[in-house]
Amino acid sequence: MKQLTWAFTKHVYGKCDVITTPTNVLAKELEAHGFNHVRVLTNSIDYELFSRAKAKKRKKSFDTIRLLYFGRVSFEKRIDVALEALFLLRKKHPHVELSIIGSGPAEESLKKQVRELGIEKNVHFPGAFCGKALVERVKQHNILIAPSPMETQGLYVLEGMAAGLAVVGCNARAIPVALGKNERGLLFDANSPEDCAAKIEKLMEHPALRKKLSLAGKKWVRQFSKKTIAKEWLALYHRAISQ
Repeated sequence: MKQLTWAFTKHVYGKCDVITTPTNVLAKELEAHGFNHVRVLTNSIDYELFSRAKAKKRKKSFDTIRLLYFGRVSFEKRIDVALEALFLLRKKHPHVELSIIGSGPAEESLKKQVRELGIEKNVHFPGAFCGKALVERVKQHNILIAPSPMETQGLYVLEGMAAGLAVVGCNARAIPVALGKNERGLLFDANSPEDCAAKIEKLMEHPALRKKLSLAGKKWVRQFSKKTIAKEWLALYHRAISQ
């Protein structure tokens, strides 16, 4: 099926003058399958919204470390790994919390896992939000978890970085592009709750490191603002037309 899918994809997109993809990782994958005229052009985020919005007020003290995943709640996102990591962390840090903002087909399965692990008091499913309402809730948290090994760019990771969150992400596909070599976040081994928990704990116990990574991430992610990416798209269209 993979061979058939690639053959069909090449048949369709082979007719294009330019093929865009959001990361170098995917560009190399496309070129390896015989695609030509591939250009890396990232998707944009609303940097101004995520970087400037204020956190929504809440009753609990911000001394509690609050972990976050937000986006599509689907199986390939491997949110189950984040829950396993939380279970391990809770043994030493009983007050750590995880919010899963969003909706999707894996939601009921994850709620069942939460019950089986006995971490109902530590996990919250507030639902899906967008725009300012989403950003207000994102900024209530300290650390963003990106557990999926399938991300092609991970826009929620970029948005979380713009909001000033430190990131712990899976060392696979596009996530290392965003986090660098642990320069803008900490990477953990794919599908390893133990390593994920260890990296989260490192940020929990070293607030100076957490702040350093969040500042570096917020500065780096500015390049993905809507205005900047729109100019790059316009330039690409002009080049394609002139060929």
